[in-house]
Amino acid sequence: MAQAERIMDSVDTFSVARSAAYMRIKDGDFNDALSAEEKALQSAEDRFGKVHPSMVPVLNDLAMIHRYLGHYAQTETYFKWGLAIREKALGPDDPLVAESLSHLAALYDDWGRWQDGEFFARRALSILEKQPVKSSHDISQSMILLAEIELNFKKTMEAQNLLEKSRELQEKGEVANPMERTDLLNLLAKAYEANKRFSDAESCLNKSLEITEKNLAPDSVERADALEALGNFYHSQVKPDKAQPLYESALKIFKRFVGVN
Repeated sequence: MAQAERIMDSVDTFSVARSAAYMRIKDGDFNDALSAEEKALQSAEDRFGKVHPSMVPVLNDLAMIHRYLGHYAQTETYFKWGLAIREKALGPDDPLVAESLSHLAALYDDWGRWQDGEFFARRALSILEKQPVKSSHDISQSMILLAEIELNFKKTMEAQNLLEKSRELQEKGEVANPMERTDLLNLLAKAYEANKRFSDAESCLNKSLEITEKNLAPDSVERADALEALGNFYHSQVKPDKAQPLYESALKIFKRFVGVN
């Protein structure tokens, strides 16, 4: 009976701490969120032990809060801890290992450590591609992450090839949400522009704008972003007559969120 009560107390403390961290993140209070998530980690350790796979979601949440705060070294520590737990418990080729690898790859991309990011992103993609039952959505998203790193690494043809494959998977496989489709199209436009395929870049940006106009509110930030991205493209092509109305439309939306100053 006493053991059961201790478990229930641990579960309750764990749930309360994680809920508090989530709410504080939503409010933008990352320092308080960090304190709450650290309490959740302690409760999880008491309940599961330090090397149980159930620890990893808490470690990942802690890592993400540190990432929001720009604490990249701490973020790396928690992501690597989670990766080590999953590799030991699940084996090196489990899809959850690929998830942990992708977290590290995205961190290294933010950090400007593109060689490290490329290594972890390639490993994650390799794991997903050799699963007996493949998820076209997960593979597509993994390709996008690797392509983004390759673009930052100035490997523009590699990025273009990955993004074209990802687009094929999106069109043939599971239905991607509108923002995933626009993220892909915007990255593909960057790759096409870097590789001097300007008409293809323009087509991608127009398609991205079309998706936002079809699926999101007319005054959404996402639509303003799409208008601005297409305006930037025309500006780079020295077509101010096409860029200006797009910028003006985007500005009207942005003013609602940031004020007129």
